[in-house]
Amino acid sequence: MAHLELPPELIAHVIDLVEDTTTLKDAALAALIFREPCQKRLFHRLEIQVMATQGSKTCRQVAEFFSDPSHSHLIDFVLELWLAMGRSSSSSPAAGPEDAHMLTFALDTLKNVRILQLCTSPWVASVQWTDVPALFAGAIVDHVRGPGARRISRVALAWLQGLPHDFACYLLATFPTVSLENVFLTSELAGPADEPSLKPPLAIALQRLSLVFYDILPPSWPLLRQTLRQYTHSLRVLVVQGTILHEHLCHVHDTLHELCSNTPVLEYLALDFSFAPGWNQAAYINLAQSASRTALPRLPFLKHFTLAIQYYRMSGGSISIEALPLLLPTFLRDPSDRFPALTTLVVKMAVLDVPIQRKPSIIYAPPTTLSFFDDILPEYGTRARWVLLENQMDAGRRRSMDERHSEAFVEALGTVLPRTASQPGGLRVLRLGDPELGEEIVEF
Repeated sequence: MAHLELPPELIAHVIDLVEDTTTLKDAALAALIFREPCQKRLFHRLEIQVMATQGSKTCRQVAEFFSDPSHSHLIDFVLELWLAMGRSSSSSPAAGPEDAHMLTFALDTLKNVRILQLCTSPWVASVQWTDVPALFAGAIVDHVRGPGARRISRVALAWLQGLPHDFACYLLATFPTVSLENVFLTSELAGPADEPSLKPPLAIALQRLSLVFYDILPPSWPLLRQTLRQYTHSLRVLVVQGTILHEHLCHVHDTLHELCSNTPVLEYLALDFSFAPGWNQAAYINLAQSASRTALPRLPFLKHFTLAIQYYRMSGGSISIEALPLLLPTFLRDPSDRFPALTTLVVKMAVLDVPIQRKPSIIYAPPTTLSFFDDILPEYGTRARWVLLENQMDAGRRRSMDERHSEAFVEALGTVLPRTASQPGGLRVLRLGDPELGEEIVEF
């Protein structure tokens, strides 16, 4: 009987449906045709616990694993490398020069990495860069500016404090995609004082920038703000996500205006406040005093604008939804003048509300606080899209509302947005994953 060969595309599709690593490992051993696609999934992302001396993810363990000739074919499968800072435990031996040498060896060996992430270990909230031994910090800096990093297209940094200013400048100028999550800079240099600092290239490569901050860059961090403004001139995609603390709410207009003021060719902008907590009365008053200022400058090449918010009916001291009419119009008004090239506006809203009736049909209370949209969205016409999200979280992400709840909330929304609802497609609702949302561009 003739041997039946399955198309590689079909095999890859089957492997893509597998979600757990145990099944991937078993499938890799079960049949030769599954081995390579399973290994590609298993080794796609690799984590190294940079300062650890115990466990399977230490510099030594990773270096020894890939130096084994029987594992050499796995090197090219590693496309995403996470360098996690933090020791295994306070009782474990401190990493030394030999461990730093092993880190250098591992970095030089993994030549096919496309995404490099510098982050904290799972058991560490944040890491001061000065707490990272100089041998390890030097190995990372040398690798980033060396020939081994030429294939890297994205660099992500998360929860690192006191990052050297010259190192941050080099990353922003060198790599086309950069993500910064709760990263704070210091004026200190990456290397010893007697060595020249990192010199960023004259031609800035930065095209896509993602910023995730706990409180959206308060004015007390001028160095980071100045640094970002210096390297965003070539930016085409900007994503800003985070919460706004009470005392900084009045600064949100100036902060975002400053971030976007040096982005003359920006095409995609996403502002995500869907995780913002409720704001108290004092913050509300501060926002009212600053709401007359425009939060965004004129962006002549902006094509896609996503604005993610949270609709949450609250009582007591926190009045989150009452702040929306003051906050959002400053982003959205005058689109024909400020965003002349805009083709798509996405209003992504997390609905943290419960129906006032569930049977026999679902009914939501009219979200009267959102009525201000009726003075704005008609100017966008058919360019506006809605995405309604559930309150529940799934692996750190919200899911689209199910169809019945979505239809019920849209019906309630239509009662407070009569002008918008009367336009063709005025309350058009899309689900996450729809190509029109441009998620493959604005989500890093």
